[in-house]
Amino acid sequence: MYFIKALAIAVLPFALQVTAAPAPTPGEIFEVEARACVAPTNCGRPVGNCEYCCAVGVRPNSATCHSHGGICPNGSTEWHCDDTTR
Repeated sequence: MYFIKALAIAVLPFALQVTAAPAPTPGEIFEVEARACVAPTNCGRPVGNCEYCCAVGVRPNSATCHSHGGICPNGSTEWHCDDTTR
């Protein structure tokens, strides 16, 4: 019985310290850079996570928009408008 009490007293401070530590944010766990979405004003609403479909032949007017080769349902290019500098 004494061994169990001694073990509990020895482990308790470490257990309390672990539970008191703040939870890491997802960016800290996976080292992912947070990106801000800079929406274009000449396209429709987002179709995904900061992804936009414009009319055929229209390039978004946001300087951060770029293409990864995706195609929208209307046949136009799918644009990603995330800003890695923010």
